[in-house]
Amino acid sequence: MHRLLTDQGIVIGGDSRKRPSTGLLATLVRARAGHRCTEPYCDAPVRHLDHIERAADGGPTTSENGRGVCEFHNHVREQPGWHVARAPDGTVATTTPTGHTYYGPSPPAPT
Repeated sequence: MHRLLTDQGIVIGGDSRKRPSTGLLATLVRARAGHRCTEPYCDAPVRHLDHIERAADGGPTTSENGRGVCEFHNHVREQPGWHVARAPDGTVATTTPTGHTYYGPSPPAPT
């Protein structure tokens, strides 16, 4: 389901209320990841499209909040003590239960 945002009857934007990334959005997220898991030190193929800010916590299904990860890293981040967030410089920071933080690849430069 899509939601259109209007101002005085004029459409000014929209978003998706869907949780899974599909279609063009899925293609973009996979391509941006180079079809490889974006977790540091992992080179497995992208099998899942993950929300950086979890959908269960209100994270939007958008390009900026999406990342391509392998099946393992998509499931491990749901375990207690793991935390994934966007760092101030735009990279994705994964913090483990031991308190170590690892940073993913830099986001693509704006065009």
